[in-house]
Amino acid sequence: MSVTVGRVTAVAWPPQQALAVELARAADAAEPFPGVGPLPDRPIRLILAPSRAVFDSLTRRRLPGWSEGAAFPERGVVVLLSDRPTLRLAGALRHELAHLALRARVRHSLPLWFEEGYASLAAGEWDRLDALQLNWQVARGARFDLDELDRALRGDRPDATTAYALATTAVLLLARWSAAGGGGGNVVAGGDRGLAPFIEHLARDPTFDAALRDTY
Repeated sequence: MSVTVGRVTAVAWPPQQALAVELARAADAAEPFPGVGPLPDRPIRLILAPSRAVFDSLTRRRLPGWSEGAAFPERGVVVLLSDRPTLRLAGALRHELAHLALRARVRHSLPLWFEEGYASLAAGEWDRLDALQLNWQVARGARFDLDELDRALRGDRPDATTAYALATTAVLLLARWSAAGGGGGNVVAGGDRGLAPFIEHLARDPTFDAALRDTY
């Protein structure tokens, strides 16, 4: 079955009709995203996968086995694993919608660490940062370069947990540096500057590195 709320059409299997309506309403009323603003005024398709097998089929088995959400910005599609519908679905929805909002703003793909770190920041996934306090790789002083970080984000769960924490921290630092340059403010909400200057450069500069240089 499907239900449409505003710009969002949610698709779900019959036992999850009420959940589909709830999440469609949440998606259509999503708060603005840091440095990006509101979701673009275009159709969004939200698909609830009631089992891992359905999720893997919908995502063509391109994601790690621990993944519970996916965004396809070019098509305006979000897929959520809803086998445990009371567990973190609202946060997962916000995370995946952030991918759509970011891509709509910059109009091209970005390094995976930035895209995932941005989505985690936008969704307020501060529990990811707890991994940095406990993970042995960080505790012993091991470092990831950015290519390694991208690979770890699609690796097994322990490496990915650390990688998400590092990616979120990196994006948070970028937001704080911009906010400090503009007089402070709430970096998650955007503050006076937040990530907006950097994302503006990402939308118009030829490379990610060029946007970094022009912003910082």
